[in-house]
Amino acid sequence: MSDNNFEQRCAIRFCFKLGHSATETFQKLQQVYGESVLSRAQVFRWFKAFSEGREAIEDEPRSGRPSTAKTDENVIRVRDLVRSDRRLTVRMIGEQLGLTHTTVHHILTNDLEMRKICAKMVPWRLGATQPFQSTRRHFGTLENIQSSVTDELKAIPVTEFQNCYKQWKHRLQRCVDSQGNYFEGDNVK
Repeated sequence: MSDNNFEQRCAIRFCFKLGHSATETFQKLQQVYGESVLSRAQVFRWFKAFSEGREAIEDEPRSGRPSTAKTDENVIRVRDLVRSDRRLTVRMIGEQLGLTHTTVHHILTNDLEMRKICAKMVPWRLGATQPFQSTRRHFGTLENIQSSVTDELKAIPVTEFQNCYKQWKHRLQRCVDSQGNYFEGDNVK
């Protein structure tokens, strides 16, 4: 379950306990989460479940074949392989260990809490999730595009850029110190 879904379920339970209606709860979630809000039907289902006495926010266990590739042994194998050569890609690790790309990625990100460092080199407001207000807008001229982009960049607080470059400098130094073998989340020196 994603963190976003978990947060929204917590909010639904919270609103239920405050005595809000399902409709009010859905409207509040829309204000906070925008387009990433749970569907109205999901909100109403969870609201009903809480009204019937459910306390757990997590999903119920599902039937079907359980995952067998993500074992403690495979987690150790992936960890050891990554530590021996940090330049391996997820696909290369999967091929060497006979695991799927998805399983390796899950082990790296969830179990070993590792991420490639280059994912953090951009200020948070410049990331792929930045919803530019100029999206789906016809600019007409190059000057209009430049003006819109400049306005967006000027709206980012100076402290965001400063923090980004401080973090970038720190990560770059760790990457240099480890000769390019630095993974974020790896606490091994």
